Amino acid sequence: MRCVESAGAWAGQLTRFVRQSGVYRACAEGHANQYQLFVERSINLLKHGGRLGLVLPWGLASDHGSAA
Repeated sequence: MRCVESAGAWAGQLTRFVRQSGVYRACAEGHANQYQLFVERSINLLKHGGRLGLVLPWGLASDHGSAA
């Protein structure tokens, strides 16, 4: 049970960081999906005109939190 409690605390800390950091603007609302955070940060790190290729799970495209 302790592992579940620490996972819940970690998820809460992650959500607070994401919302308060100002780095992850697309994930400011809704739940903090780690794939979404990874994609958003990757895009933000690209140079203008840069290219990005990622292999991501299909569920990311259909996730309610990913809707634009």
